[in-house]
Amino acid sequence: MFLVRLIYVSEFKTDKSSGELKNIIENSKLKNKELSITGILCADGDYYLQCLEGARDVINSLYGKIISDDRHKNVTLLEYTEVTERTFSNWYMNMIVFNATTDKLIFKYSVDENFNPYKFSAKTAFNFLKEVSLQNR
Repeated sequence: MFLVRLIYVSEFKTDKSSGELKNIIENSKLKNKELSITGILCADGDYYLQCLEGARDVINSLYGKIISDDRHKNVTLLEYTEVTERTFSNWYMNMIVFNATTDKLIFKYSVDENFNPYKFSAKTAFNFLKEVSLQNR
């Protein structure tokens, strides 16, 4: 079985004040542990930027569900690659909360101060997520 990393971006299509995102994270942690999926999610209320790591067939199946999930729109695949090890092996799913440190990283990796992961290349998205994860251990 091959280990893969998938990074995608999408727009958040639900009521941002409903607490739904928190429920998604809590459910994902439980389900991802069962499926041996690790990863990280950045969500600012408008956009998702997510990295998923795991067995190829499991990640493929999950991504198919994400694409058809009506809470997402404009789902765009940034990266899908085989990897030799997990980058986010300590997290079955972690959501990054935006703060002053994150804002500095957004500016470091973006063309301006606004978080718009549609403007990230695959490499930029991965490096951003990796650096953000180190700030949120």
